[in-house]
Amino acid sequence: MSVTDRAKKQTSTSDYTYEDQPTLRPSQDPAIAFAKVKKVLEDEKKHLELDLAQKMADYNTCDAAVGKRHWRKLDAEITILRKRLALKREQIYNLHDVEVNLEKANGQWTIPETVDMTIASVMSKDPTWNGIY
Repeated sequence: MSVTDRAKKQTSTSDYTYEDQPTLRPSQDPAIAFAKVKKVLEDEKKHLELDLAQKMADYNTCDAAVGKRHWRKLDAEITILRKRLALKREQIYNLHDVEVNLEKANGQWTIPETVDMTIASVMSKDPTWNGIY
């Protein structure tokens, strides 16, 4: 059954009442939400670092006497990865400023140690999640 056919069959407005309502905010504990964002950014940074290390290794094994197109392509890819990594580090740096200011404002606002395990267990249940957003 196509999506169009299913949409036509749902004519009652009561079927859409939940969808029309905004989600109450905050929908989860702010410390958990903050930890999720921080964890995702750190995971992305780690993946960028691994990609960069692999490209650098490939580049360093290239023979300068041959394959100019190949090592120039690798050089361009390394430049892009470095820029992406710098941006990711900037995001983490800015997020750290938020964390420090929240701790100052609240006096004791800290992220629980179990957050990493919680995030891993929640995200592992999502079949579409591969650790990178």
